[in-house]
Amino acid sequence: SGKSYAIINAYPIHTATTLVGKEKYPSLEEIRNSLSKICTVEMENFQEEADKINPRTLGVLMLGFAYGKGLIPLKKESILDGIQETLKPKLWEINIKALERGIELAK
Repeated sequence: SGKSYAIINAYPIHTATTLVGKEKYPSLEEIRNSLSKICTVEMENFQEEADKINPRTLGVLMLGFAYGKGLIPLKKESILDGIQETLKPKLWEINIKALERGIELAK
């Protein structure tokens, strides 16, 4: 629709295959060439911030950041509904905390 953005943490997080040389980690320029709209964030501490809540909440933290920057054309309630519709109830609290922290970091 031309209204979508990609939020990319420019700090590389390598996989086992890139560390041993079986796969090439793409450069930021290669990623930029693949996408039309990109908002790069040089923020090594995104993972550190997620780790304070739960290491597996990085994606939701970045979603909150994108929402906080005005890049997600949804109401906050819709995002919260999505969390509750797709995740088990025991995961709601930590993911909502991650969403809120991402929104705070966007300010």
